[in-house]
Amino acid sequence: MDTLRSHAVSSLSDPHLIQTLEQLATHYPQPRSGSRSKVHSYLTEQMQLWLSHSPFFVLASMADGGVDCSPRGDLSGDAFRVVDRHTIAIPDRRGNNRIDTLRNILSDSRVGLVFLIPGIEQAIRIKGDARISVDPLLLQTMTLAELEPATVILVNVTA
Repeated sequence: MDTLRSHAVSSLSDPHLIQTLEQLATHYPQPRSGSRSKVHSYLTEQMQLWLSHSPFFVLASMADGGVDCSPRGDLSGDAFRVVDRHTIAIPDRRGNNRIDTLRNILSDSRVGLVFLIPGIEQAIRIKGDARISVDPLLLQTMTLAELEPATVILVNVTA
């Protein structure tokens, strides 16, 4: 049996497993001040500009069986919209109709988003609380190729 498989099998009795925050902290230095200064409870102007170029993101939501991640993408400006410094609107385009993310949001509004730009080695991570809207005016503003989204996910940025 290879080393990784043997660790997976015997992980419950493994004396090398980290089980507390104190144990974990002994293996890492304190975060640099630059890393700590990146955390905001709103979208800065620089973040909004960066987001305007992002055609792809992953939306993580809390499911009954654990965390669920949903890839989302379209042309820049169509995959989502920054409404203001505290809100991102995500059109839920008609796709496979599983509505896993939407069900998850109704059970637990906490979400995480990771926005990417192809070819750029940086990403923006956002945490927030989500709600689902069917406001006709909002749906109309998110129309793409003459099709309104079924719903719009509104994410309130928390940190």
